[in-house]
Amino acid sequence: MRQFNIEFNGYDYVVVEQGRVIVAFSTLEDAFEAKREFEEKPACSIDLKVPPAMRLAKMQLYGVAS
Repeated sequence: MRQFNIEFNGYDYVVVEQGRVIVAFSTLEDAFEAKREFEEKPACSIDLKVPPAMRLAKMQLYGVAS
């Protein structure tokens, strides 16, 4: 399960994952709502991140889909 934290950076409330800021909000309530949504959303596999045109090009060029 992915772990998200909320921090205040002096200006905004930020949702952080492994030290990287994912998104920033001016209100704490919005930050908590986004954190909950990120935690409930399933992680996307690497294969789904490759655009369809690139998958087709790789398949035609190399004979493999990924």
